[in-house]
Amino acid sequence: MANRASRTVRNLLLVAMLLWLPACGRDDAPRLDDQGESVEGTTEMEIDVATPSFGIINILRASGNRVRVIATATPALFPTTGYRITINGEPAELYEFEDGAATAQAAASVSPDGKSIAGKEMANGEGQFFKTEKTIVVCKAGDAGTVAVLESALGKAFAGSR
Repeated sequence: MANRASRTVRNLLLVAMLLWLPACGRDDAPRLDDQGESVEGTTEMEIDVATPSFGIINILRASGNRVRVIATATPALFPTTGYRITINGEPAELYEFEDGAATAQAAASVSPDGKSIAGKEMANGEGQFFKTEKTIVVCKAGDAGTVAVLESALGKAFAGSR
């Protein structure tokens, strides 16, 4: 009887150990995003779901693109809320406006070649500018992959290389 009891205790301990071991995962195991990409060393800024910026980001993601919101855009190209984002790892900026009139006014301040805004030259050279009713997205001109993604989601650029 004692032999049987010790076997039962041993079996219970074995089962407990087998259940416990998988729960002891490594804390330093790499974390992956929903598309299997490593997110180590990155933090993503949250955007209010009721904003046009959130909508643009979700349109881009729904098309199979990796989009991350990195930080607030500083210095901002426009006097409004702006975010530094990455699209498939390439940098871009997303600006949000109160209404279509404010977006149109901001768009009118961009030179047709995308090299200046309100007469001030772009610090990083020429940009390519895309807009919706309440947003403007800026990416570096010549970045064919990002330009193609933005054209697919938002239509042709209104300023910059074409």
